[in-house]
Amino acid sequence: MSALPVLPKVALAAVVCVSMWRAFLGAPAPASHRGAARLLLVITAACYGGGAAVVIGGGGDLLGSLLIVAGIEASCVAAWLVRAARDDGGGDDGGGGGGGGGRGPKLPPPIDWEAFDRARRAWERTPAAR
Repeated sequence: MSALPVLPKVALAAVVCVSMWRAFLGAPAPASHRGAARLLLVITAACYGGGAAVVIGGGGDLLGSLLIVAGIEASCVAAWLVRAARDDGGGDDGGGGGGGGGRGPKLPPPIDWEAFDRARRAWERTPAAR
């Protein structure tokens, strides 16, 4: 049986669920921080490994569980930070344009067909050089 009463377990589960919702479905980070995200994933792995070692070694379910929850939180923050880089501005985050910082290919401006037609008409009026 776990040493943690039911109410704190429910609170921790709620915090984890809200964090995962925010990381994957909420508004993305204002700017991408891939280096920080990588560091957070290393911390996640360390927390998972440490939590598993504590539980397997008999050091306490509470400490092991808290380490694993810390790993989950670190991975949620990492996912949130990375989402800014892949947001194309077409989402429904309300931010109106994401925050990728222009990492993707730069698209050409739309074609001005009226200017093209004016230039084509001008070409038709000039005699061809021979």
